[in-house]
Amino acid sequence: MSRMYSRTEFASALSVALSDRQPRNSVQHLLRTVLIAEPVNAQLDDDAIRRTCERLDLAQDDEDFLSIVRDVQILLEGSLSTDEVDTFMELLVDRKRVLAILRKHMRGTISRTGLLSYISEQLWPPQVRQRVAALTNTELELLIEGLERRDVDKLRTLLPA
Repeated sequence: MSRMYSRTEFASALSVALSDRQPRNSVQHLLRTVLIAEPVNAQLDDDAIRRTCERLDLAQDDEDFLSIVRDVQILLEGSLSTDEVDTFMELLVDRKRVLAILRKHMRGTISRTGLLSYISEQLWPPQVRQRVAALTNTELELLIEGLERRDVDKLRTLLPA
């Protein structure tokens, strides 16, 4: 039977799926279970979990899929608000590409205009796009460090939810 999970239950279910002998299959099964479930009620958790599953479902073909799922699971277990989870999920799911672009910009391979163009195309919340576009080079280095370390606290200090 399909069911919806609270955020804590979903984070626990992801943890169990990740520790399975076939974690990719277990995670995919969990995502399908949530995506086909009828919402039990109009709780905010239902919408947030569904959005999380939809985003993870899109990332299934990524070679780092299980790492992405681990990042999201850690994010869900934290003391973040639903808005913060949504904000940082996009950055963490696309972490590898974001880091590549930011590093190229810091090395001078990508111009400021190229960086701004990349930022404008992202699915990030508008306030995050605006904030990243306004970061100084020093702050961009901190963002790179936060993304490399998957340091949500550092990301929280740099980016609004």
